[in-house]
Amino acid sequence: MTRGQVDLEWRHLLAKLAQRSPGSEALTAAHSAPTVHPLFTVVPSPVESWERATDPEG
Repeated sequence: MTRGQVDLEWRHLLAKLAQRSPGSEALTAAHSAPTVHPLFTVVPSPVESWERATDPEG
């Protein structure tokens, strides 16, 4: 799993939470970097080209 993919998924989740639960930004802002399950190895790399980036920054 790439760091870019983790970041993309995290931003996607935060956007969904903000839409579904206004005011949740304070809760999610405290958790800026998610921890992945130990089964995964995160490598420093952008989002893979085949991933559908729904985020304008992705």
